[in-house]
Amino acid sequence: MLIEGRQNITPVAKEFKAKGVTDLPTFEHPSYTYQSPEALDVWYKMKPELYALTAVLIDRVVDRAIRTKHERPPFGLMSFDLAVVNLQAPPTPISAIERIVNDQDLASAMRATLTRSAIEEVEFLENPDNLNDTTRQAVSVYNRLKQLVVFRQRYIENDDHTEDPAAFIRRGSGTAAAIMGGVVNVLPEVYEANGLELNPQELTQTAINSYPLVADLAMRHMYDFGIVLTRLEEGSKFFKRFNSKYFVLKDISSGIQLTITEDAKNYDEDIAQELHSRNHIGGATIGCPAMVNFNGESAVKKLWNWHLELAEAIYSYRFR
Repeated sequence: MLIEGRQNITPVAKEFKAKGVTDLPTFEHPSYTYQSPEALDVWYKMKPELYALTAVLIDRVVDRAIRTKHERPPFGLMSFDLAVVNLQAPPTPISAIERIVNDQDLASAMRATLTRSAIEEVEFLENPDNLNDTTRQAVSVYNRLKQLVVFRQRYIENDDHTEDPAAFIRRGSGTAAAIMGGVVNVLPEVYEANGLELNPQELTQTAINSYPLVADLAMRHMYDFGIVLTRLEEGSKFFKRFNSKYFVLKDISSGIQLTITEDAKNYDEDIAQELHSRNHIGGATIGCPAMVNFNGESAVKKLWNWHLELAEAIYSYRFR
């Protein structure tokens, strides 16, 4: 495989983005059967390539979402209605800021926007209206991802959650929305627990300082994160928030930073080694596709910058 044995996916993802995908081997072989050792071995070896391909496409999806952020929920916090299923519907008179500060789910609105952008990106790559070099390279990345998805469905796990490339591209959008919306919402609660004044400017600066927490959660393996998120969250099945007792404030040179407690970090040590082995293939650390930095910022960082805009507006409204 092209990237087998690489230490991380970033160089290959950048290569795919700049040059597209050419001359890579196919995966079919007469000996492969569903979950056969031969097929599983190939799948594990191709995972770094899968992550690199996904990184390129996730970056495009986030850029697309940001380009249209004033056209869809949360509409730059102008107006939206979470009850409106059709995202093409025009903004309603309901104030977005009021919906968010009254415990409506910011994460749901962001997840819906990212999902819609992923679907649109796939539709575009299936039928591009402009085959310039950048688009041609993206189409080759997408077509290669489709090959891997077909292989997975045929030989590894034929579930209906990842039966199309769009599912692979958008699978982390809900996680990203949960992390970032959770951090924005829990920060004032942690301030109150520490007896600190709820000053909008200070809260926003602390949110800016807290990107390392967002990045740490994003970098966790999906199985690990599922357990950590369950521990950090509280609430009903349909609406959950981070539990403030698992977060602490840390003094740094630029002010205050939010982080999770040692208890939240360490409770899952018993599965750490298993997760480590799952997330390392042939000596290559896979990492998070959305953390690949292509042009100055990763998709996670760009998405967090967007959330910081929302956080500033939310805090200014709530604590004015």
